[in-house]
Amino acid sequence: MYIAMNRFIVKQENAEAFEALWLGRDSHLKGLVGFVKFHMLRGHVKDGKVLYSSHTVWTDEEAFSAW
Repeated sequence: MYIAMNRFIVKQENAEAFEALWLGRDSHLKGLVGFVKFHMLRGHVKDGKVLYSSHTVWTDEEAFSAW
């Protein structure tokens, strides 16, 4: 298993648009060899910002690199 992670710090006033962008995007990950799943996590609001963390799970690093 291979996990690739990203962090995003988003101003609170932009959080709704950020989420809509991610939820509405045209993703082709499900059709890729070795792709297992995707998760987007939302943290708490702190100092007017929201921390997001996304990660994709792949069968192995080679599958991720091929993407």
